[in-house]
Amino acid sequence: LATTSRFVVATVYVSEKNADRCLSILTKEKVKLLSHFVDAAYKRCSYCVGGPGTSEAIIALAMDALERIDLRMHIGSHPRLGVVDHVSCHPLGSATMEDAVHTAHTIANALSTKIPVLLYGGAHEHGRTLAETRRLTSYFQDLTNVRLEIKPDLGPHIINPSLGLLCCGAVPHVLNYNIQLSSDCPIATAKKIASAIRTRQSEHDDPFLKGNRRLLGVEALALHHDNQIEIACNLLDADTTPPSAVLDRVTRAALHYGTEVTNHYVIGRTKAELFNDLNRAFPSSTTVP
Repeated sequence: LATTSRFVVATVYVSEKNADRCLSILTKEKVKLLSHFVDAAYKRCSYCVGGPGTSEAIIALAMDALERIDLRMHIGSHPRLGVVDHVSCHPLGSATMEDAVHTAHTIANALSTKIPVLLYGGAHEHGRTLAETRRLTSYFQDLTNVRLEIKPDLGPHIINPSLGLLCCGAVPHVLNYNIQLSSDCPIATAKKIASAIRTRQSEHDDPFLKGNRRLLGVEALALHHDNQIEIACNLLDADTTPPSAVLDRVTRAALHYGTEVTNHYVIGRTKAELFNDLNRAFPSSTTVP
């Protein structure tokens, strides 16, 4: 990625199961849609965009979603904190983390006129991680009532239950990778497997964990997904810990705990793929949004 081209890519997660409306909004903006993913079981869609109009595109999409979606009507097995649940910004090419922080702050400031915003990564003054930020909320405990244990970094201090709140940050590239287990796998077993790949391990007395080194830069949750159980992963450094390393660990952990892997898939694209697409779409771009 050695180049003078500077891009900031942003991924936004919206709590709904239909992407048509958001996709139509993005076609009107000065951005390249790099990838999108619809998960009907989770009722969650993601959109990854880059280009000169990245900030404006994310703000337009988010504002529209906040006007038409009621979080109180949302039913899905994936944790969420808001209608617009999460925005992640990261630099590509010769763009810097400061460029990504600027984009994240622009988006966060605009959306804070409607909802509380928690900042993370480079956008937060102390570099608080996304996982640390979510642990300050009801994200890991409650799928129905959004709660916040601290004052938000931006926006109203009272959460509107129909809108929720937003986590918005600037970090290096993150790859989402999901692994599905046998349909008869108990959720308690799946949680042990998630712990076996998670960098932040909790069950230190488990024999399988004691016999394996920690994988670096991996966040993982065990979730119900339709009639299956899924290990949903954030790979914070896919160069150091690629999907293949995570799959190997999950496969061995599944065997250890008496179950098996039935499917796996990546959501999103590599840094090189994203940059090449943007360079083709905006060949003369030397600035970031």
